[in-house]
Amino acid sequence: MVLNLRLKGDIVSDALSKMKISGITAPPETEDTQLMIQRLEGMLYELQERGLCLQYNFTEDPDPADFHGMQFYAVQPISSILAFRSVQDWGKDAPPTLTMQARAGNNLISSRNGANKLRQVEFSSRHPRGSGNTQRYIRWRTYYPEVQLIPQDCSVLRLRVGEIEDFRIDFAAEFGANESIMFVGVETSSGLTYSERSRTATAINFRLQSQASSQTPCETVRFTVTVSSGRVIIRTLIVEVDTVRRECGINYP
Repeated sequence: MVLNLRLKGDIVSDALSKMKISGITAPPETEDTQLMIQRLEGMLYELQERGLCLQYNFTEDPDPADFHGMQFYAVQPISSILAFRSVQDWGKDAPPTLTMQARAGNNLISSRNGANKLRQVEFSSRHPRGSGNTQRYIRWRTYYPEVQLIPQDCSVLRLRVGEIEDFRIDFAAEFGANESIMFVGVETSSGLTYSERSRTATAINFRLQSQASSQTPCETVRFTVTVSSGRVIIRTLIVEVDTVRRECGINYP
């Protein structure tokens, strides 16, 4: 079942199964599996650069036992695309059925990401609110306030109301040689519950839960990380809560 495909190795196994149906009968060796894991990692980097945000957990040394972190709707499309790209390693051309699956998977991911980025058109700050539409205690506000929209890049985390999801934050790019995480302080806005699952020398795996009563579309998680060298790194993540797609009235770091 797709609900059991939580690991990167599960995606590779599913892709190999589709390749077997396509005529690949030789059992994969350890090197083949590791090659496909590397190909999966590179493919997700490519998709992210194309603006397709799948919440994939990137790692410096990807392992089949790593959690991929994607929502379940993306698992089958990604395994189909991976199978399509990997079948040539066995000296075969992708059959029409696999080609159609990979194309359909790409269309699904692209359309889903496009829908996630659609926003309701807001009134301009130059648009008058009209007679009788001013706020009760701020009568001098006769124009609509300027809105600050959610960034469209993949740094924004997304949750549904009441949902629990696992995420990863990696500081490797900001660390020098032999530096590692010593202490971590975390502050979240009121609509989120944070818990740390595990930690490596340069990354933190954590879990977020959006409160069922939350009506705020934008939440934040602020990390204050003390490095072994004594440096302090502060990073704030923006979490878009899927209540109603609307603006975020917060200042971004």
